[in-house]
Amino acid sequence: MKTLYLPLLLCCLSGGALAETITFATWNLAWQRSEPLSQNQFDECRKIKAAEREKLEETHPYRWECKSPEQISDLQAVAQKLNADVIAVQEVESPEALQQIWPKDEYDFYVNMQSPWIQRTGFVVRKSSGLNVGTLGDVHSLGDAFKNHARHGAELPVTINGTTIKLLSIHLKSGCFDHALNSGYATKRDKANGVITCEVLSKQTPALEAWLDDAIRSGSSAIVIGDFNRRFDAPIERETDPKVSLYAELSDGEPSAANLFRPTEDFQALPECRGGGSKWLIDHALMTSELRKHYVEDSLSEFPVPLKGSDHCPVSFKMQF
Repeated sequence: MKTLYLPLLLCCLSGGALAETITFATWNLAWQRSEPLSQNQFDECRKIKAAEREKLEETHPYRWECKSPEQISDLQAVAQKLNADVIAVQEVESPEALQQIWPKDEYDFYVNMQSPWIQRTGFVVRKSSGLNVGTLGDVHSLGDAFKNHARHGAELPVTINGTTIKLLSIHLKSGCFDHALNSGYATKRDKANGVITCEVLSKQTPALEAWLDDAIRSGSSAIVIGDFNRRFDAPIERETDPKVSLYAELSDGEPSAANLFRPTEDFQALPECRGGGSKWLIDHALMTSELRKHYVEDSLSEFPVPLKGSDHCPVSFKMQF
């Protein structure tokens, strides 16, 4: 009798053992440049007033952000606590910029170098994650709405246990956090440059929806992940008019898998991670409906960045395949 039950037991055990849990995350790394500053360079950079820094060449190491060696070490410590398998990243200049934070013998780095502006998007993937990783793609249409400093999307297909997911790392227009897309709202800085902030975001929306719908029609599951610069839990995003709400435009049920699932729904940011005086996140993941069953309930987490080497806190969640 024992012999008869053994194959069934082994079958059940092997089925459970084959399940893979993958931790996904998103993190805007805030002007993570290719070359780190030495302590002397950091001290020198800090002495330059903001008005003088704006006169420097745009690619100058002191132009945008002064990031100390201590802050880089802190980012490394946060990445270690994050312990994610796939991290969608934003505001990175190159793969070398990411190698300052994650060890290159443990992770692979995918940065969309076709994007013209140094605030690029991409992914960090753990080598031992068990994922079959495809070719990095450039979603240039997300940058077409920008007057300058265009930020393209980075597409990366991954396969785990027979499930293929098209991942898209994005960094959408900042400033239209909780205004209607058709409000005509512009930040003071954008207005001075002849830019209508919410109009730029509204022009990015069709490009994002087209990518999502194409991914679904190709037979793939899809996750759009990154810095949406949008508070999806704000009252304006509860509206159902796609001219008003970004979420309503994307999660329209056409195709049917475009009834999106958002793990960050109703999640309140940690006090030390709140930007602009709001408790609501701007970093999110939106996934096609069939992926909902793979989400590990209550797995969403946020990780503080004590030394503020980035003004974003990474957000992570788990999925099981």
